[in-house]
Amino acid sequence: MWSPIRPSSHWTIVAVAVFALILSRHDVSVQGQRSSWRRHNSRQPDAPGPNMCKVQHVVGSRERFYTQCVAKHIKYICERPTYVRWECCSGFTKEGNEPGCTNAMPLDNVLGLTSDLKLDQFVQHARKSNLQDELVLRGPFTVFAPTNEAFTSLSLKDTARLHPADGAPSLLHYHMMPGRLNISTTRKKNEEFSTLHNGDKIRINKYSFGVATVNCARIMKPDEMATNGIVHVIDK
Repeated sequence: MWSPIRPSSHWTIVAVAVFALILSRHDVSVQGQRSSWRRHNSRQPDAPGPNMCKVQHVVGSRERFYTQCVAKHIKYICERPTYVRWECCSGFTKEGNEPGCTNAMPLDNVLGLTSDLKLDQFVQHARKSNLQDELVLRGPFTVFAPTNEAFTSLSLKDTARLHPADGAPSLLHYHMMPGRLNISTTRKKNEEFSTLHNGDKIRINKYSFGVATVNCARIMKPDEMATNGIVHVIDK
């Protein structure tokens, strides 16, 4: 005669079965996380080579921030997640299958460079303010060029100051200073500089993780070299 299963043994078997089910589901979850991690990291570029710069892309937007800080897979900018890619530094392109960016490009003047950087609004207002000769033939200058989006947020008053009728300096001169200032090699974390707008001052701050600002405007793409200066792209 078969012995009946005791209640305690019955519940033990049930508990073991439930525990095994939980473990199997946990393993599936972990495998899913690993697969997701692999998919994300498979999109990551190879190790950087010569003349390559690290770029932080904000997830879900077209914003990109060029930085010199130590690489991490995921960071945050203003509480928004970013991922890191490596791109050719200013003035260089890739040469075939060679690692890094070894093909040096010829430099252009400041106005030509801002055009190459697709800063169409800056170029348009510079021409309208009769600054094209200054940006092409003179210098050297350090130029803080706002993005196209930054110009759309200008007030009517500031827009009028871009093209003064009384011979006064253009508001664009407040975005220009004499000489070349390389943000990446600047050591001071808080420094004032005189602009071409009647000597008015601007303040440049450098923070940890490669962040730099000018009058609280984020420098999105620093150190774009020109024949007669250097351009830094800012967000406002």
